[in-house]
Amino acid sequence: MGSIYSLKSLTDLYESMMMEVSYDLHENCTHLLMSALHYLDGTEKDIEESKKIISYTINVMKAHSKEVCPYFANGETLQLSLAPYMRGVERRYGVPVFFTSDGSLPLEDELPSFRYFQLVLQWVMDQGGCNQIVVDIAGDTWKVVFSLDNGNIYDNEKGLRDGLKNDTNMKVNIFQRPGLMECYWKKGEIDDDTSCHRG
Repeated sequence: MGSIYSLKSLTDLYESMMMEVSYDLHENCTHLLMSALHYLDGTEKDIEESKKIISYTINVMKAHSKEVCPYFANGETLQLSLAPYMRGVERRYGVPVFFTSDGSLPLEDELPSFRYFQLVLQWVMDQGGCNQIVVDIAGDTWKVVFSLDNGNIYDNEKGLRDGLKNDTNMKVNIFQRPGLMECYWKKGEIDDDTSCHRG
């Protein structure tokens, strides 16, 4: 992923993700599969090694797929599959993630909100990281709370918020105090009881 200085919008995030996937497919997966082909011409032991390489490569490709768009089919509709994704966030960044949702998450409706989460997550990690993330989705309102490692107030938060609002046409509010950053977003206006303002 790019740094906070290059990731200023959802478009930037998407382009960065595609570049990362493209690079890994070419520089990593391609070479792994070429090695697997080489082992296929060898002994039984070589063939077993080839199977291990192919299995590993498949897992790498699945991980990329889930990173770009984690979903599952529910009848005729596609749903965001966020619980496994959040476990992946835990493994990648080494921080606990507490995730709750009060219902289904149709991919078509919630994909912009998910992209926003990805960008804000990367933004926080680029700023200095955090030690806990709480994600709560109620209806179409996303609430994400970051417990910050360094206790700082992130001064350039307004530019990120405004850029995302323009990109997604969503209402975005962010509240900060030392050691804590709360974010709320949804399409349209946020209800009064979930509105927050910078402290």
